[in-house]
Amino acid sequence: MLSVAKKLHEACSFFDAILDRGLTPNIPIYNLFMDAFRKIGHLNMALVLFVELF
Repeated sequence: MLSVAKKLHEACSFFDAILDRGLTPNIPIYNLFMDAFRKIGHLNMALVLFVELF
């Protein structure tokens, strides 16, 4: 779980740096990444709730 969070943080930092410099990332890849980020985020929240409840 921690390694997934670390990789997501690194990827977010990469895209933030691109946007901060006024550059435009490859939009389809960026959108795919953000979709995956949302899905993984929801999965992680579900796992945390599951562990806390059971």
